[in-house]
Amino acid sequence: MMQPKQKTPAEIAADKNYDVLRVLTGAKKALTPTEIAHAIKASRGVECWCMRKYPGQKPVANTSPIGAVLRRIKAVKVERGLWLKPGANVKS
Repeated sequence: MMQPKQKTPAEIAADKNYDVLRVLTGAKKALTPTEIAHAIKASRGVECWCMRKYPGQKPVANTSPIGAVLRRIKAVKVERGLWLKPGANVKS
């Protein structure tokens, strides 16, 4: 019996990039990493790479991998903790 093919680290990173880009592109305003994590969870379901589970509690947003993805895709930081899609124009 064959096991399902495992994703490579590059494929996993590409999936995460796509998730964050999809949320940022659809947003009308700048978002925090926590808001991005909750939007990804809402679209993907319970099992999500951006949520942490603790026994007996509701899932909590795991913002550290979101921050890494935001830097990797070169998202635009508007102000402290708020991010826009890559290439967005920010008014001064």
